[in-house]
Amino acid sequence: MVVICNDCEQDRVVTSSCTASLTSLNGRNWLWARYGAGHIDAVSASNGIRCPGCGVLPGDIHHGGCSKGNVPDLWLPAFLLQLPHR
Repeated sequence: MVVICNDCEQDRVVTSSCTASLTSLNGRNWLWARYGAGHIDAVSASNGIRCPGCGVLPGDIHHGGCSKGNVPDLWLPAFLLQLPHR
């Protein structure tokens, strides 16, 4: 099954990382967190398990719309903020 990321236009099932790594909020650019950087997903990532939300490999950037992805300085899930990747 092919699932295309709306942000990087890659197949989420086979790519290791999203290539869209920035978002803008209130005129400031923010980097997306990498899978495994947060305390919630650190155990799964340290065991080499792909992100259950978007399939990226540990240490790589979540695909847009991933329920596990977040903006590090805010530590809020990106899908709640409705922030676009770019």
